[in-house]
Amino acid sequence: MCHPVVGGKWWIVLGQAELVALVLYAAKVHAGFHPPVRLTGGAGSASQPDLGLADTSFLVTLVEGGKILLRAANGDSAVVAEPAGPLSHPRLALGELGRLSILFVAPAAQPSQPGELGIWAVDRQSGTFGSPKEVVNGFAAPPNHAAAYNKQGGIDLLWSQEADSGPPALMLSRGSMPAQGVGNGENPRLAEGPLGFRHLAYLRDGRAFYRSDRLEEDFSHEEEIVSVSGVKDVALAVDGEERAQLLLESSSGLFQLMVSGTSVSEPVLVAEGGSAPRLTVGRDGALGVVFLRDGLLYFSEKKAGAPAFEPVELISPASDEGHELKSDGLGYYHVVFGLTGEVFYSNDIPPPKPLFRPSLLEAVQGQEVVFEDLSEGVIHAWEWSFGDGEASSDASPRHAYRKPGRYVVSLTAQGPGGAQSYSFPDKIQVLPAPNVLRIPRVRARPGDVDLLAPVLLSSKIASGGFQLVLSASKNLHLKQPETAGTLTQDLRAEFIDTVVEPNPDGATLLAAVLWDYRAPFDGRVLPPVKDQALLLLKLDIAAEAVAGSVEWIRFAHHYGPQDKSNLLVSRKGNESIFPFTADGEVDLSSGEKGLFLRGDYNYDFEVGLSDAIFTLVFLFNGEQPPPCPDAADANDDGEIDVSDAIATLSFLFSGVGNFPPYPYPKAGLDGTEDNLPPCGEGL
Repeated sequence: MCHPVVGGKWWIVLGQAELVALVLYAAKVHAGFHPPVRLTGGAGSASQPDLGLADTSFLVTLVEGGKILLRAANGDSAVVAEPAGPLSHPRLALGELGRLSILFVAPAAQPSQPGELGIWAVDRQSGTFGSPKEVVNGFAAPPNHAAAYNKQGGIDLLWSQEADSGPPALMLSRGSMPAQGVGNGENPRLAEGPLGFRHLAYLRDGRAFYRSDRLEEDFSHEEEIVSVSGVKDVALAVDGEERAQLLLESSSGLFQLMVSGTSVSEPVLVAEGGSAPRLTVGRDGALGVVFLRDGLLYFSEKKAGAPAFEPVELISPASDEGHELKSDGLGYYHVVFGLTGEVFYSNDIPPPKPLFRPSLLEAVQGQEVVFEDLSEGVIHAWEWSFGDGEASSDASPRHAYRKPGRYVVSLTAQGPGGAQSYSFPDKIQVLPAPNVLRIPRVRARPGDVDLLAPVLLSSKIASGGFQLVLSASKNLHLKQPETAGTLTQDLRAEFIDTVVEPNPDGATLLAAVLWDYRAPFDGRVLPPVKDQALLLLKLDIAAEAVAGSVEWIRFAHHYGPQDKSNLLVSRKGNESIFPFTADGEVDLSSGEKGLFLRGDYNYDFEVGLSDAIFTLVFLFNGEQPPPCPDAADANDDGEIDVSDAIATLSFLFSGVGNFPPYPYPKAGLDGTEDNLPPCGEGL
């Protein structure tokens, strides 16, 4: 059984026993928590997880296979330490600006007696972990310890150390200061308050005790919690008003109380029975708790201002292999726990609610549409689909559609609470641009020379000239273009300037053409046209180009210090009109034969009236099938029919510049995919 993982990075795979346990309790699970996500690999050797939060993203440190591992919400995993010998008690401390420290117990570096242990620390700054450093040693058994970053950017460490007689001594090191004794006790807990004060809780002789440097700078004041006896464990958190919140495990049940200065509140019953309590401060000062009971992990919450905790609710089956509860800056709860040698994670963050609106419902080809994100919830990633095969991960992207049509746009919002998708109810209508410059897709072979590719214009305005700025990839060697048979030749352009400039990526062609440039001016203009050739690009294919690859020819924009772009000159020459541009591709074939001219039915490498006649004879009499079907497909629609004869006649009698589709005016390979057989194979 699989469930999508928080952030979309991991999958939970439950064994049969775990699955049965979760199914049995599914109806009782706390409504806000998501199905648990397994963070470990399934080897069954993981334990002792600790949890940290960066905003709403989790970090989990754990012990697995003799290593300290750190796992993150984005799927990253790192081996933090792999000491020789047994290790235990990993503790995770998060500081500002991405600082992170992991403390753990492992064999001492230079033991004075066999089996001596020490507390080690590994720090991460600027994304990189350093080498483990021993902080303190001299322990015969793994010490309980707790750590937190202080306001000065250093690490505070609290631990219990066996004394010669009586209860263990409590030792506190603050940053780089020497360790000091702060009383006697065990099960120490340490928390840093929002004002920078340190709060300590611990046990001694079945009682809970509390100290803070807010009361006395040297921690000399000890507050005994006399209202609950027989205490077995304690959890500590500090709220936004610098008040200590304690959760006590006793033989009578779990109790919560608050310490403010020297004032201790009356205990509030959380649950009758339970062990290993954990406590955190949630939204608006609410208190969240988790605890174990009969192999199950339970949760309860006391809302801010409420006198009592809500009824306990099940999170998941769990084993006594460690668990932790934390609240993020938005007040949502995150929990990590062990179960049968694996570590699991869950949270109660609601799934995001994706929503957006486009700036336009009807756009022109090439016109930019802005999609404004209106989603609600905690979102870490946006996945946009614009319906044309293009995508974006921006929160509020901009997109220009390259082809006319109707497009469905959808957004998938992902966050720690899961992923949800939304499709805009109305399709985006994209209309053809009134003025278009394009280069058709062509096919060639490595080493081909003098390849001709037309620059085609469709326009709904009369123009007095044009400017082109075209760049080609390194394996395409641009040469001076040709004008034979193009509109530029037909209109007897009076100004033609073309320059090929080399650049690190290949070469750039600059071309400027004006029809009526010199006096006396005759008002010569180019009328509206459709797919007619302005120029013929001439290029060689490098012999070292890789067959099967695709090279490119692109319309460049804002080129050079003069910020040149592709444009049409208005009829009167006083206005620049910027057309939509569609780049070209050169598909490199692997030695394919079968060069042809588009519209050349009889395969004599000329396009004339006889080609249209042969087409009609074949269609209506079934005589003389074309030796090159691709050549006979004059309009390049993948079929041979009467429209091909019409296309050939239109080319022959409608004037200069109305070229057949590529390849023309020079023989080449078919640039479009179709089901017609190659030249020489016939129909």
